Amino acid sequence: MRNDQVQLFFRSAIAILIATFLTTTAAAQMFGMPAPAGNTAWDDVMQLAPKDEPAFCLIWNKAGELDLEGNESDKWLSDPELQKSLGKLKKAIITVAAEQGPPLLGRFGKDVGWKFLAKAGMFTFENIDAANETGNGNLIVRLGEDEELISAFLDDLMDEADLESESVGKDEVYLLPETPFPVAIGIHDGYLVAAFGHGQWKTVTDRIDEKPAAPEWLTTRMKTVSVTRRGQFMFGSTQVLMDMLPPEAGEDPQFKQIRETLDLDGLKSVSFCAGADSTSNVAIVHFECDREKGLASIMNVPKIERAKLDEIPADSISATAVRFSPKTAMEFVRTLVPPEIFDGAMANMAEEIGLDLERDIIDHLEGTVRHYMSGIVINPKQVAVVRINDELSFKESYDKINAKAKELAERQGLTFYEKEKNGLTVYGVKNYGVSGYWAVHKGDLYISTNSRAIGSHIRKAVSGSESSVMTTELAKKILSDSATRGLDGPIMMQHNDLDQITETVAPLLQGAMAFLPPEVAVNFDFNASDFPPIESLLGLRPTNSMVFKSENGYTGISRYDTPVPFELSTVAFSGVAVGMMLPAVQATREAARRTQSMNNQRQVALALLNYESANGEFPPAYTVDADGNPLLSWRVAILPYLEEQELYDSFNHDEPWDSEHNIKLLERMPLTLKNPSTGGEPGWTDYVTPLSDDSILTPGVGAGFADITDGSSNTIMVMEVGQSQQVPWTSPRDIEIDTLESLDLDNGHPGTVLVTMADGSTHAISKLTEAEKFIGSTKKSDGVGLGDQ
Repeated sequence: MRNDQVQLFFRSAIAILIATFLTTTAAAQMFGMPAPAGNTAWDDVMQLAPKDEPAFCLIWNKAGELDLEGNESDKWLSDPELQKSLGKLKKAIITVAAEQGPPLLGRFGKDVGWKFLAKAGMFTFENIDAANETGNGNLIVRLGEDEELISAFLDDLMDEADLESESVGKDEVYLLPETPFPVAIGIHDGYLVAAFGHGQWKTVTDRIDEKPAAPEWLTTRMKTVSVTRRGQFMFGSTQVLMDMLPPEAGEDPQFKQIRETLDLDGLKSVSFCAGADSTSNVAIVHFECDREKGLASIMNVPKIERAKLDEIPADSISATAVRFSPKTAMEFVRTLVPPEIFDGAMANMAEEIGLDLERDIIDHLEGTVRHYMSGIVINPKQVAVVRINDELSFKESYDKINAKAKELAERQGLTFYEKEKNGLTVYGVKNYGVSGYWAVHKGDLYISTNSRAIGSHIRKAVSGSESSVMTTELAKKILSDSATRGLDGPIMMQHNDLDQITETVAPLLQGAMAFLPPEVAVNFDFNASDFPPIESLLGLRPTNSMVFKSENGYTGISRYDTPVPFELSTVAFSGVAVGMMLPAVQATREAARRTQSMNNQRQVALALLNYESANGEFPPAYTVDADGNPLLSWRVAILPYLEEQELYDSFNHDEPWDSEHNIKLLERMPLTLKNPSTGGEPGWTDYVTPLSDDSILTPGVGAGFADITDGSSNTIMVMEVGQSQQVPWTSPRDIEIDTLESLDLDNGHPGTVLVTMADGSTHAISKLTEAEKFIGSTKKSDGVGLGDQ
């Protein structure tokens, strides 16, 4: 193989590696399914890390199995249609890439490549001395049962490249020519090793032979960013990197100023670990630094008030909140920017708009900024809230801002907006493209793209009736994680509802497939029809990320369902194109919501079945006191079987649902008890049990499987009602089924009502079904079952 062919191979191989990582289970750790904690592959690789802190280290885990029993992220990824689509996309990419290179490339992509990438391994970069052309680093991959296959491929590859092996100790090693540092590649005791640097092959293989304990620097960092099922771990040492700088860099006056101002010596290291646990995919990053100095001091502020975070609605497409020190940030800018440039910019601003940036704006900001988008992705309503120190002292500057905005609007031929309602004055500049509106109210500066959004936000914040991004499932889990770790905050939060984004983006991506160049389309065996159904893509929980202050720096925690942790804050598309797709988008979204409602009912039914298995009978429809007075619903009784033991323990079980203590828990209704296709009051559920003198769940007592003589697969145990029939989830209220006159319920699902049988199966029943027959199928021993409909 000629040199240019070798280069082509490696370029093509990199393309295949990237494609494989993104589209197949070869890089399972990136898809939230690494092997369980404590697996030997991960532990063995950790032992091979260098004793001293390296400049950079990356460890990745071997591929594991999806956790279909607990982790909702794994359940989402395991969808057969989604897996089928990903597999075809992977095959199409590999086929196209292989056609562009030598035969070995096809062999790598189809067989060796993904097996190789599914192994646990480590890459470390220890140090470099550019002046003396020396450096140390290594790549180690634990081959396991595929050692023979990968070894044969390596030999064939090196033979094609005209490289001969050499004996180094007991190993046959290939030495790559014309590299800045010596590079040796070979296999040693079940590990593929690429050693960079003089004597590095012996250093690495000695560690493999000795199998020492994992070094202290690594185990300490792993504890800081601990994840149950680790996918990958990365570490970077700022101190080691600083020590590697050539002497002349330290003597440069400008660099010395930047180093001191930013306190680069105080930023000691960055550690990152991503993977999964029983709840979701999770990523944790920790910045080890001195929070009192340098760049880190900008975020060394009090945590964001929880009340302010709770004002951000849970149905936001995306949201961001951050608290920082505006004055400290301004001082950094002043220090880093040459005085003539900084002062000139400030003078120009004062001359152009009549405002002193520091005196009129920066000095008045408290440092908390919140922003969220709601509505629809293609034209979202946006609201930003900036906390100010004192509304009265800000008045003079605020008046200047409004006067200047009016002057500029008139100069540009735009409409200046000023309207007072209920004591709130909203200002703005109206444009046919993008308009902006703003107001000040009780210490907050509001900015929005919608003139009515500001007042709406304030009214909802006062009423407190809106659920917030902080009460979503993954956000609550992060807050629980942070409390366990003793973290203070959050000082930063980001939220994204990827379902809302996906339902718009997916149809557009399918449409874009029609515009592939003909020369690509003819060889690329993947088209719009190969995309997974929209139902397979939806069902994602809102992602959430938060940053907290820790004892020795800052810690960020992210939770997400998508295969890789990414955040989308802004999505813009053609209104015409999306408008044409909206009917299909709405239909697919409802289909996804119906699927989610069915999944919710399955979870409720599984909890009831587990309760019956543990207690020998189903829970009563509601508990009663000594006098027979109703207390709490069956929905409270099954909380421990919905992984809500803490919430269950929070109730006073000898008091009614609306007692002074218990009524406060109404707002903590699990999301599993909510039909996503309906609205309604917070804490009111759509899922009830049909009550009658022959129902499975009856007041005060419980039935067992032996009592269901009509058959568990024929008898309805849980059903979905309409929004107008919702009940407080903790209350002893359900539906008296004998009073049901028809199935024409306002449950949000056109044409169907969802029910779950006593065997846990879920069905969609036509709303045209006669009420009498439906009622019969809710009774356990009257001889009428669902199969008789």
